[in-house]
Amino acid sequence: VAMDAPSGFLLAETHSDSRTGPAWNAALKATFKHLKVRVLQVVADEAKGISNYVRGLLGAHRASDLFHGSHDLGTAVGALHRKRAAAQAAVRKAVGEARAQARAGVQRLEARIEVVTGRLREVSDAFHPFELGTGRAVRVEALRARLEQAMARVAQAAVTSEVSAKVVARVEKAQRLIPAWCATLAWWQGLVTRTLATENLSEPLRVVMREMVIPRRYLESVRARASHASERHRVDDAVATLHARLAAASVWTFQPAAVRARLEATATWLVGHFVRASSGVEGHNGFLSLRYHHRRALPPALLKALLVIHNYVLQREHAPPPAPRISAAP
Repeated sequence: VAMDAPSGFLLAETHSDSRTGPAWNAALKATFKHLKVRVLQVVADEAKGISNYVRGLLGAHRASDLFHGSHDLGTAVGALHRKRAAAQAAVRKAVGEARAQARAGVQRLEARIEVVTGRLREVSDAFHPFELGTGRAVRVEALRARLEQAMARVAQAAVTSEVSAKVVARVEKAQRLIPAWCATLAWWQGLVTRTLATENLSEPLRVVMREMVIPRRYLESVRARASHASERHRVDDAVATLHARLAAASVWTFQPAAVRARLEATATWLVGHFVRASSGVEGHNGFLSLRYHHRRALPPALLKALLVIHNYVLQREHAPPPAPRISAAP
């Protein structure tokens, strides 16, 4: 399955006996033959087949998925909860001094669960091109330091709690994704620089795009995707501040409406290329698995029909089907 992340348009959906680079190439070759597109970036898990396809045959930036990295880190939370449940059972059975020691063990585990849960949120909050609370650009070095510190706390809690070697290995696997996530931020920042260079803007207007228009548009996209009010409130102040700064920037307000609309569209296009996770693909795969699990495999004709329905018929909340949205992109 291959999906355009901003629109949700399914580029390909087919059965395959293998997941090698040539298999991916064969699945997508027909799609790209009929579409006048250039693939800049592919976000996926760490499967070697798709990595070989993207880097070798496609020549695009290979971004690592936040969804799978967070899932690997999350195994530490599950292991700590199981440890706490066992410790709580020991409290109920113990008496005297042993009971007090068992209670202390429960408290230590609860403290570690709180630490690990907080660090998981921090990893997710860190992997953005702009700070959610201010809209300021995130430096690659700062992202690396923040991710390394957060994941080190998770690893320490896991090792100190003597969880299984399998869980520790999953945490270490997530830690190995840090360079890839930092490389994605650097790649995206380079894309912004190259794109703005083609716009032939004055330096003051280029600064307004970098420091106000693009971060405001990004935070608005974060707000639109948020599922809880608390998540939306996190960016509200920053969005309001950026709106006010933009309204006070004469180099922006004096531009013709058509120029501002074109630059807003450019900002939206750039924001759509910072893709943190392939969750949309995972969700679609889960839908197919749950809806049609009684079949050994979907017949190719039915799979094609479902793809067409997804792209051209299904309505999203506050949005048309993917096809009109992808055709409207600049």
